[in-house]
Amino acid sequence: MRPAATTWQTIPEMVVSAADRFGDAEAVVDGPLRFTFAQVVDRIRCAVGSFAGLGIEKGDRVAIWAPNSAEWIIAAFGLLTACAAPAGIPVIDLKSGFLSSGSPFERAVSGDGTSDIIFTSGTTGRPKGAMMNHLQTLRMYEEWATLAGLREGGRYLQINPYFHTFGLKAGLIASFLRDATMLPVAVFDVDTVVDLIERERITMLPGPPTLYYSLLTVADKSKLVTLRASVTGAADIPVELVRSIHDELPFQTLMTGYGLTEAGNVTLSRPGDSFEDVATIRRSAVRGGRGTHRRRRRGAGPWLWRDAGLPGRSGRHGRGDRRRRLAAHRRSGLRR
Repeated sequence: MRPAATTWQTIPEMVVSAADRFGDAEAVVDGPLRFTFAQVVDRIRCAVGSFAGLGIEKGDRVAIWAPNSAEWIIAAFGLLTACAAPAGIPVIDLKSGFLSSGSPFERAVSGDGTSDIIFTSGTTGRPKGAMMNHLQTLRMYEEWATLAGLREGGRYLQINPYFHTFGLKAGLIASFLRDATMLPVAVFDVDTVVDLIERERITMLPGPPTLYYSLLTVADKSKLVTLRASVTGAADIPVELVRSIHDELPFQTLMTGYGLTEAGNVTLSRPGDSFEDVATIRRSAVRGGRGTHRRRRRGAGPWLWRDAGLPGRSGRHGRGDRRRRLAAHRRSGLRR
């Protein structure tokens, strides 16, 4: 029985508990490396000791500059447990043996403390470092995992980069929440990905729309038969693509959405939505109530996000555009 997300106050508490919750279930597959949840948690605790031995303390900022890999996972959650937020500049080779050089170690972490600093892309203004805390992230991605259909025992091919919230939070944290096997992909190559899907029996494969265009070109689609759940976003999604994914690929579900680094999910499609709704849900607003992500009609009450933070017709947010949106908020009765 999986505990409710509110059981945990911090990300490290949730991650370390995976050793007891999932034990010998396969947690990470990265080339020849295969770790169970118990093994990967043990390596994370050793990484905490390594970072502590280096002098990293609570409140320090540390950057991780590396492609998706097992070492990235161990380093990131080791830093969170050491009370440092991934963002500053120590330089350590993650494949040098450093991560396993320390003795198992843990520090107390606060649920309202900063867990990570991830810079936004700048679509709603200048890029900025968004500071999120542990409790926010756990609540948000417990719900995301439910809506995305990430199941216990799922095998999750992770193409989205871990330095992005789509990879770190909708990827790694969601997997630790749900007992999903994490398979990091450092560089996308369609032939390599298809081989991985077939050999590792992948069930979950999120990515940008271009990923699904690539899968549609695969000649032998029997290699993709294990795929069950998909999630896309981060770009415009033509209705024709949604229809082709439904008709030609084995996915049982396709969720689309739009999110903000500093706020999490703003819009999400739901099971049973039409092809048109799935393709255009990024333009719909999220209601204020938790867990309700349907579009609202005008006149149904104030909108939480008038335009979900999407660019205007000019393709960028200038000062005039922001003033027009603020005026629209005021006219709708929403106070800031």
